[in-house]
Amino acid sequence: MLNMVTLVGRIDKIPQITNNTIQLKVPRNHKNQDTNLYDDDLITITLTENLYKNLTDYCKENDLVGIKGHIEATPLEIKIIADKVTFLSSKGGN
Repeated sequence: MLNMVTLVGRIDKIPQITNNTIQLKVPRNHKNQDTNLYDDDLITITLTENLYKNLTDYCKENDLVGIKGHIEATPLEIKIIADKVTFLSSKGGN
């Protein structure tokens, strides 16, 4: 059995350091029938302290990143834990 998650999306929000999480905007694979646009899902990703520090040193909001990780589930919540974060591109080139 394999517990692996791969996501590609834009960093939506980088909360306080004590939280060690980011919000990732991941577009859905189908268009909204009302707007004819792709809606985004906001997914909370939990990072190790080392990954979080590296990400905040090199990435900013709206940067495109790839996340490889795994799911940890309890009866009360499901978490996505990042094992690796890869910087892919910066939006706007700033």
